[in-house]
Amino acid sequence: MKNLWSVVLLLTFVFITNAQSKMQSPWGVYSFQIEGKIKGYQPNKDNGFITLRSYSIDGKSESNQVKIDGTGSYSATLSQSFEGDFEIGYNGRFIGLYSSPAEKITIEIDEATWKLKGNENTSIKILGKFSAVSKYIIDFENEKRNHQFKTEINWKEPTQNDNIFAKASFARMQEELDFFNDYLT
Repeated sequence: MKNLWSVVLLLTFVFITNAQSKMQSPWGVYSFQIEGKIKGYQPNKDNGFITLRSYSIDGKSESNQVKIDGTGSYSATLSQSFEGDFEIGYNGRFIGLYSSPAEKITIEIDEATWKLKGNENTSIKILGKFSAVSKYIIDFENEKRNHQFKTEINWKEPTQNDNIFAKASFARMQEELDFFNDYLT
């Protein structure tokens, strides 16, 4: 009987070890394809790359620099194991977009209007499964950037104690939540 229990215990250990070695991540490793073009692209020393930033499930970011060819075209594959946000950066500006694994996204940026802040929806064209979600993200970020919140948090103020900082942070978060609710309606 002892030998039977020993064999069962040994087999259980082998199965568990084998299963753990095969399971790298419960989400797997997936990717999505991004293709795009810079409309009106004039190559110079400052605008030769697009930066694409994806995130892991624990919030760590991974940035990829993608070379833009002479015609303004670029193409890349990003790894992201789940549906969610990613960012695109060009010529000193970043905006957040949305994607899901195994999706193909086409992004066209208008060089002339990209430089003007608050003009993201007219300077970028997004095609793909979640392009409407990306447009909503851009709209919301523009509205939030232009909104005048009453509470300003000074992160570097040496005279404020933790209690004052916490109260100001809570007040600001409440204002942002109210703004978000107003935006939704």
